[in-house]
Amino acid sequence: MNLQRVWEHPRITEATLTFLGNLFLPRLSHRLRWRTRLGPRGTALYVGAWVAFRVAFMWAASKLARIQEQARAELRAQLGREPTTADFHEYFQGHC
Repeated sequence: MNLQRVWEHPRITEATLTFLGNLFLPRLSHRLRWRTRLGPRGTALYVGAWVAFRVAFMWAASKLARIQEQARAELRAQLGREPTTADFHEYFQGHC
């Protein structure tokens, strides 16, 4: 097997970097694994916070997508055609 092809595999690269990080930076690797030392309550809080963050992010992204689609529809109505990217940027520069 070609050695170049072996290193292109992401899992081998990840495993090698993890091994070297644990070997040469043991204190840092210990600090980075803080989630493994949480108890049941800490794990529940961590998972709850992570889920809340993801839900908030998805809500904000969907709201921004709706605003963008409304602006695109308004611009489409003004121009009478499908707006280009340059039209869209020009439209937002005037409204911000």
